[in-house]
Amino acid sequence: MINVEPTIANTALTADTEASYALPNFTVSFTIKARSTTSTLRIAVVSTETGTNYITIPPGSGGWSQEVKGRSAALTIYIRSNEADTAEIISWHN
Repeated sequence: MINVEPTIANTALTADTEASYALPNFTVSFTIKARSTTSTLRIAVVSTETGTNYITIPPGSGGWSQEVKGRSAALTIYIRSNEADTAEIISWHN
């Protein structure tokens, strides 16, 4: 059995400004959502691409989950919101 531990993070977001969050090393999966039910989040894995190449999390959504098994190095995700908000992130890592 592989032991995994959670890390909860809250990342402050300024309207229409890209923020970043480095997932812990050995992350196997994560979920991200907006705290507010009125914000739209855009998620990218390359800096500056939250305006061009991103995944959209619509307002009021339960969030977006992604498995990233097998990554020993940290992965940074980039987040943009249409309004000031907080991104709530839970990651599971070895």
